[in-house]
Amino acid sequence: MDGIGEYGFAYSFDNGNTFIPIKSDNNRLPGVSYIFEPVFTTVAGVLRCYAKSMKGFTATADAPFALIKKQSSSSKLELAKVNVSKVTDEKDAIQVSS
Repeated sequence: MDGIGEYGFAYSFDNGNTFIPIKSDNNRLPGVSYIFEPVFTTVAGVLRCYAKSMKGFTATADAPFALIKKQSSSSKLELAKVNVSKVTDEKDAIQVSS
């Protein structure tokens, strides 16, 4: 039987130039659940799905999506939660806020 042997998913926020893989516990399922970090502006993205058959043939499909800022999200509130007492440079600040 020649069926789908593997599915994969990735997303892009730069019009599909660079895709970031979405990890899945089971790459044989034709769907994925993923929670993005909170956004403070509306962000456009592209979701890519690929399927690989048991014989090795692949197909991809892209779909646009948007992450919408919630009315209640506030960058000031999120930044207030970050402990920056030990930050010495910009690199440290980025690592602390991630």
